[in-house]
Amino acid sequence: MSDIMEKRNSDQETFGSFVNGAWKKSGEKRALVSPVIQKEWQTLYLTTDADIAEAIAAVKKNPLKEMTAYERAAILHKISVLLFHHMNRLSELMTMEMGKTLKEAQAEVHY
Repeated sequence: MSDIMEKRNSDQETFGSFVNGAWKKSGEKRALVSPVIQKEWQTLYLTTDADIAEAIAAVKKNPLKEMTAYERAAILHKISVLLFHHMNRLSELMTMEMGKTLKEAQAEVHY
């Protein structure tokens, strides 16, 4: 497990908000400290009021409300497949962020 944590810590990423098809990194910058390794492992940009307004405007124009239930279900199925495909990476992120064991995190992604 420590190999995963050290690799992820050395390959630091930054996270922001995904708004209208793009990552936004315009808000206040915060360090994320892992309860597992007790040091900064990622950087997070908080969402701004402008990002929230843009997200709301994008949702109001969203074509999903014009789709049938079957079309929306197909999209949800694709998301499910992607979650399972990326289960290991998602589990590692959950472990670093929350201190869960990898097994617990994998069970949560699987659920």
